Amino acid sequence: HSGTDPSATPGTTFPPPLSVDMTAGSRPAKRFHRWTEEEDQRLLQLVDKYGTEAWAFLAANYFLNRSGGSLRSHYVNGLDPQRNSITKWSQSEEQTLMAAYEQNPGKWTKIAQLLPGRSSNDVRNKYKTIAKHYAEGAHTPSSCGGQDGLSLQPPPPPPPPP
Repeated sequence: HSGTDPSATPGTTFPPPLSVDMTAGSRPAKRFHRWTEEEDQRLLQLVDKYGTEAWAFLAANYFLNRSGGSLRSHYVNGLDPQRNSITKWSQSEEQTLMAAYEQNPGKWTKIAQLLPGRSSNDVRNKYKTIAKHYAEGAHTPSSCGGQDGLSLQPPPPPPPPP
């Protein structure tokens, strides 16, 4: 049930903190379970209130079976309103990704900072898709959602017959 947080904007309701003994060793065992719409809404409200630096606090006080890392990951990779996961990747974005990867291989968070609206997960997944298409020799203007001319080199041609 929701309660009104005295420090919140008037008319905004927040769920009350959990009233569970959270001393060391008392937290229930964590098991994977899907995020519910209620959890998503609660997380969005709490991020609006507390920002994106209080993940451990939010987990300890508002999410009994979620860790701070789980909250952060779910928000950054799924709920963040700044995220641009629906829009098709442009040729310019692909070129930026590939050029940045050459300078910072595997540094997904650093590369994502160059691509507004794309999470580090989005960047890694797009890179792997492009690399897979090149490895299969199938990179065409439509196969990865972009154009040819990216800096990732296709596989070398087969050796000449003996």
